[in-house]
Amino acid sequence: MLGRLSWPRWRVPRSAPPSAGCWPRPRAGGRSSRSTSPALLALVGALAWLPADRDARAAHGAAPADAARGGLDPFGIALFASALTCAMFFLLRLDAPRWPLLAPTAALTAVLVWWQLRHPRPFIDLRMLARNRALALTYLRHGLTYLVIYCVLYGYSQWLEQGHGFSSFHAGLVMLPMSGAAALCSLAGARTKGIRAPLTVAAACLTAGSAVFLLLHGTSPLPLLLVAGALFGIPQGWPPPATKPPSTPRPPPTAWARPPGSSAPPSTSARSPRPA
Repeated sequence: MLGRLSWPRWRVPRSAPPSAGCWPRPRAGGRSSRSTSPALLALVGALAWLPADRDARAAHGAAPADAARGGLDPFGIALFASALTCAMFFLLRLDAPRWPLLAPTAALTAVLVWWQLRHPRPFIDLRMLARNRALALTYLRHGLTYLVIYCVLYGYSQWLEQGHGFSSFHAGLVMLPMSGAAALCSLAGARTKGIRAPLTVAAACLTAGSAVFLLLHGTSPLPLLLVAGALFGIPQGWPPPATKPPSTPRPPPTAWARPPGSSAPPSTSARSPRPA
């Protein structure tokens, strides 16, 4: 199921790179709208079709004010978005660093940490991450992996245009093996039982892809360019579906769902059978 749900995630990347060549090019010193358009489309689709959330406490007869209290952390979300925005504006010009932006970034991050430790239901549960070392390492590993992948996703296409002389349309076609490999590997990852194998393959592909990138130059043959992109598509699609089921603990029977309005304890028919 996770593999089929993650499949549509790769359909847009598979069609977006070639179609991006038909979109308006950014002016000198400006930015194109192609990076913001998918986010806007996702936001419009979510507002139009996703059902509204229903708090569990309200469903069990709690007062609306009690059900809504502590359900969201808008101030924490605003602090996180503001700190991330300042950091992104700083990272946009590393050739000419805007050092004054580090001050608001550090100040907003400090206030964010203070607020998350104070809020009863924080946007980022720092205490939980401090207690759960395995989960914190999983987030760190996932973040570092996708840092490399997205650097390749956005930097490789620019190099193909500027260093190899491809048009934006042909650069998008060269990038298709990356998204195609990610889509196929997401289905394979959903059928993988263990965690060690996907992580080992992902690390090997990232290492091999980085080594291939060291060999690329302005006259590299097309097959080598395709292989370089596909090597980074495998770790993009395989480990996430494979690591989600094993890393998600099974809830206790007391946390199982009950029929609405029922006060009876949850059924134990789904428990594992006793040994004979």
